[in-house]
Amino acid sequence: MDTTTDNHVPLAKKIQAHIELADPVTWISPVIITLCGALASGITTGFQWTSPQHWSLALLGALMTGPLGTGFSQSINDYYDRDLDAINDPKRPIPAGLVTLGEARTNCFFLGGATLLVSCVFRQPLIVLLAVIGLVLSYMGSRNA
Repeated sequence: MDTTTDNHVPLAKKIQAHIELADPVTWISPVIITLCGALASGITTGFQWTSPQHWSLALLGALMTGPLGTGFSQSINDYYDRDLDAINDPKRPIPAGLVTLGEARTNCFFLGGATLLVSCVFRQPLIVLLAVIGLVLSYMGSRNA
């Protein structure tokens, strides 16, 4: 079932719909937990309160896990749940026609790609691997739901 239309949607409403697709309320917990993890690494073993570089990395990690990674997960879930949303929540961006299926795919690729790019900034293969695993599991969970 194609639940989108080719109706013209004003740019501001389109941007708002893309943000809604990423479901910002779900970013709160991953962001806070990521910052807690950085702080918990401790002064002697990791995080230095007075280091701008450490704060930058902690905030990048929060960006990666919150708006980008969780946003990817929420967006791809909405993409695959579009038929259910058309019945249960027709005001969601895809069934409401605010975001086309192609735009929703672009949104997912952008958020997933940005997650990977940010993970590379850390220059730690394990962080990149974990980001890839998270993205793949999000895709598989949404695809098979």
